[in-house]
Amino acid sequence: MLLAVDWDAQRLRIVHAAVRRGKVRIDKMLSVDFPPDLDQSDSAAMGGLLREVLNRLKIRTRRVLLDVPRDQALLTTLNLPAASPDEMPALVEFQIAKELPFSLSEAIVDFAMPEETTPEGKMDVLVGTVRRDVVAFYERTCEAAGLVPERLGLRPYANKVAVNELIGRHQPGCTMMVDVGPRLTEIDVISNGRLAFSRAASVAVGPMTPLAGGEHDAGEEGGEREHSASSIIRFPQAQEASADPIDRVVDALVVEVTRSFEAFRAQGLQHSLDRVIVGGDVGVEARLAEALSRRLRTQADLYNPAQCFEWPEERGREARAYAAALGLVCGHGDAGRLHFDFLHPKKAVTVTARRLRKLPAVAAAVTLFVVAGVGFYMTSVAPKQQALAKTKQEIEDVNDEIKDLKQYDERTLEPVKQFESEQVVWIDELNRLMTLLPGNEDAMLTRIDMYQKGGRINLTIECRQTEVAMETVNRIDEYRLPGSDSPHFDATAKTFSTRTSGGRYQSSGSIEVQVLGVPDA
Repeated sequence: MLLAVDWDAQRLRIVHAAVRRGKVRIDKMLSVDFPPDLDQSDSAAMGGLLREVLNRLKIRTRRVLLDVPRDQALLTTLNLPAASPDEMPALVEFQIAKELPFSLSEAIVDFAMPEETTPEGKMDVLVGTVRRDVVAFYERTCEAAGLVPERLGLRPYANKVAVNELIGRHQPGCTMMVDVGPRLTEIDVISNGRLAFSRAASVAVGPMTPLAGGEHDAGEEGGEREHSASSIIRFPQAQEASADPIDRVVDALVVEVTRSFEAFRAQGLQHSLDRVIVGGDVGVEARLAEALSRRLRTQADLYNPAQCFEWPEERGREARAYAAALGLVCGHGDAGRLHFDFLHPKKAVTVTARRLRKLPAVAAAVTLFVVAGVGFYMTSVAPKQQALAKTKQEIEDVNDEIKDLKQYDERTLEPVKQFESEQVVWIDELNRLMTLLPGNEDAMLTRIDMYQKGGRINLTIECRQTEVAMETVNRIDEYRLPGSDSPHFDATAKTFSTRTSGGRYQSSGSIEVQVLGVPDA
């Protein structure tokens, strides 16, 4: 038995389940409103509340699964050379260090291993980064509650698992999961079973119409949910009698969902939406599903996991807000898949360790040989000399093996170095260009566009005279890196137009700069 615990700004949710041989059986589900005076940033207070709830329900299970919400994690998709699960952690750590806004030493990094490679032999790896103090908060909360943390997952990924269990793990197409919360709404796009996009939208929602039920046993038809007399989140009163507060919330959520889908489409990954699934228990979910269906012109349904666990339809409706908690449990039951776990992030396995895994017989033989040598030494001088000679030969063989392993290790790093050399460090290139541009008396830079493909930079500029732009192009073309005789940039002046009206800058146009040596791929 184990627990899955998930919460938002208003409510604590607990799932008590049994996982055996990959099969999940839900025993209990419970939601409890937070007391108005509870400080959710206080791990001792959160752990004390959780301990009190479990004691009241007489739940003795200590193993617990938790998740980090989207607003507390950085998500990055890295396109990396194809590698084995043992080699991928080193590649991820090497590349993600350049993407983080803070030091890698302050973070815990984990990733979801992709199931397939691209035609170019690379992998799109979803990487999650969480600050160490966030992970420490969950560990202290579990300690205060008397629980043993089994896994700390990622909430959007748990939602992805729940959706895949609902529609089919390998169901093709694009699905959007909208998990509505009282302060933050998580919006996840699942493309062909893979989490392709995720963001948290800040839309304040107060208590509307709470769901019926809350705590229930998997074998019973109903049950009572604990519900406090007041909630710390309240929706502001309408300013006009004709204004419907639910409509205002739904309109705001529709805008955020639409904005999120457009941001996803801008990545060029998917251009059509097959379905929308809406979860949550703040009371606007049904209206939101209808509005999204009209706005996005697609099927929109409320999250209902009844068919996943062979529940009655009514019980599935009561579990509308439990997608993340149920996803944690279902993901934990699927031990063959590599999910996020910030308590036990994936670590690189050295080449030597992998080779030693494959040579248990050799290791056993060496051990037996050493024991036999000691025995011969104790009985006679001749066996001792023979054992010593064999031991020296064994040492030489081991040294040869170590040398081969070092050479193999060096060869495996070459793809990483080559991948690094293909990347454009935009901050360095822009710094070099800024030293080559004229001052504000002669020109003004109005826009910069950068393109990874081919390493191109487009500078939109206004000049006092067209000659200023030509001089700038020449300076850029003549730039050399220290110690290099080859040009670093190739600059071309695009069409410049001249204004007859007054003003300091009479000429405007653009200069296209290409960083030489960057492959056009």
